[in-house]
Amino acid sequence: MIQEHIRDFGIFAGFNLYQHLTKYTELLEQFFQTVKKVERLASLVEKTITILRRALKEQTALYLKIKVLLPLFHECRALLGATTPSKEAMRSQATRWQSNLQQLYKTLTGHVIAPNLKSQRISAETPLDNIIAEWNRLYSTHEEELFHYLKYPKLPRSNIALEKMFSLELHHFRTAFGKSQVRNLVRVKGGELCVVLQDYNPDIITHSKPYYYFTIAYNLKRIRN
Repeated sequence: MIQEHIRDFGIFAGFNLYQHLTKYTELLEQFFQTVKKVERLASLVEKTITILRRALKEQTALYLKIKVLLPLFHECRALLGATTPSKEAMRSQATRWQSNLQQLYKTLTGHVIAPNLKSQRISAETPLDNIIAEWNRLYSTHEEELFHYLKYPKLPRSNIALEKMFSLELHHFRTAFGKSQVRNLVRVKGGELCVVLQDYNPDIITHSKPYYYFTIAYNLKRIRN
């Protein structure tokens, strides 16, 4: 009758289902007014309305929280997935998104988000202000990594692509040395250095951050050349 089956983040089944059930209950209430004289049918419709109202009431608090959070979630997804005209534009939009989070928290609680908050598990029962605070903490914690690829044009945007690059490097060494375990032969730290290993560009190696280092036995001679 009313169903929402979807796995995509673009639509949240429970959120949409709540809205559909609300409209459906309203229609049932209108229908009930027209069948009052039919006792058996009116009784059945009335019981159905009561059950639906009770179910909706139990989920109202969660629905209202999601109604606030969903636009913020989609805004963040669009920001991280969009192609902006410049690096500055993306960072500016991200800063504005975080400012909106902080302003919402202040509106809800009357004070600013405390610095150095500890991580917390989010559930359906978590208050809205705590969720906002945790989102802010997560963004602040991972901000540098989220936009790290902007500093290096060849660095993949997602960690999935980066993991594939590391897998290719390990496969190369396994093939060259005929061993399944090659961790003692290659150790790479820092995504941009994995790109360096594939391009063998000494200039990029020279300008890499000092705390991102690598040890290569097999390719050392090729990098120096």
